[in-house]
Amino acid sequence: MTSPRQADDVIPATPWGNSLRGRWQESPERVAWFVIVISFAIFVILLVSIPMGIQYTIRYLPAEQTAQFVPADSSVFLLQPPKSAEKIAVTTERNLSAGDRIEATSESTQGILNLVNDEEPTDEQVVGSLHIYSGTKLEIVRLSRPFFKTWSSEPYQVAFRLDSGQARVFTNSGNARPLSVALETPHGTVHLSSGSYQISVEAERTDVTVIDGQAQLIHAKEQTVVVDAGQRAWMTADM
Repeated sequence: MTSPRQADDVIPATPWGNSLRGRWQESPERVAWFVIVISFAIFVILLVSIPMGIQYTIRYLPAEQTAQFVPADSSVFLLQPPKSAEKIAVTTERNLSAGDRIEATSESTQGILNLVNDEEPTDEQVVGSLHIYSGTKLEIVRLSRPFFKTWSSEPYQVAFRLDSGQARVFTNSGNARPLSVALETPHGTVHLSSGSYQISVEAERTDVTVIDGQAQLIHAKEQTVVVDAGQRAWMTADM
């Protein structure tokens, strides 16, 4: 049986405590300067990083948008919302958002996906559209504008993934901000300026016809081709 520790018992000091106490006793000025320098460094880091973080947030924080999907008469599409294994039949107009996947069900199926920017006047909010035809499988990857729309000049960002089928794309930057459209395919990515385009995706290749405007094709192997109005280009797995 042990006896209780007496009040005047000495608790052994740790090596760390001995080292710190020893340095303080040997050179208190050096330790003080070390603390000052570290504190100043932290202050400078915060002084720079906080305004930069605020500026980055104001410029790039996204506000999600929706697209207006309008199936043609008697057309049936299958809609697969994000994080859902079930597909929903769509025959009437509805809003779609990032993550939604649309699939045409028959040869006669057609539909229009309108790109809407709520910053524009009510009768000018449609700044682009995709005309979808039979055999098309399309995923909406991104639909967003800057959250702080008054203080950010970043474009309205639109990105799709076209796995197969055909799409006619019309883009027209609005007055409020420019429109940036990217279309991903199994063979690469197509960036579209304001204009009109015909895009077809098959297992072997992606065909891009520029009716008006300019397209930039970026192959999966980082090769880049610029296609002007009246020209046609394609991408395959190798080129």
